[in-house]
Amino acid sequence: IYWKFMIKQRKRNPDTKRSISAPPLVPSSEKKLKELAKKAIYFLKRKYGKPDEGRHRIVFFDYDNDQVIKVPISDSGIAANFQELDIQDKHLAITDLDLNLSIKYGMPILRMELVKPILMEDLKNLPDWIYDIDMVQVGHTKDGRLVAYEWDTF
Repeated sequence: IYWKFMIKQRKRNPDTKRSISAPPLVPSSEKKLKELAKKAIYFLKRKYGKPDEGRHRIVFFDYDNDQVIKVPISDSGIAANFQELDIQDKHLAITDLDLNLSIKYGMPILRMELVKPILMEDLKNLPDWIYDIDMVQVGHTKDGRLVAYEWDTF
């Protein structure tokens, strides 16, 4: 099911001093999403290098800002981005919508704090909540918090 709701960013037009709406952040079709994602990925690769590829999102590493950038490549990727934005949980890495990239590429693009994944041999003596996370995708933030870096349930 394609996400039908739209998010619009209001901007002030400097010439007329009136508010104008930026393009919607949810593409109108799966085909349009693929076109926009291809364009975003091309330009982000030039800036951040080779990304990691997931089932529904492409993830770039912005090491200068200790963040990752999550670009949706399917309906489920858009849903995962909105889900991670919506969740207010102490166990999820800090996540925000990157308005500049989202408006530029016409889709919801996230920035999440960079997390160093834990190794499988380190799973002993960790809290039980980590086993509720898809594929136990958890790790430590720069300040040492144990958090999930993927909350994908799709």
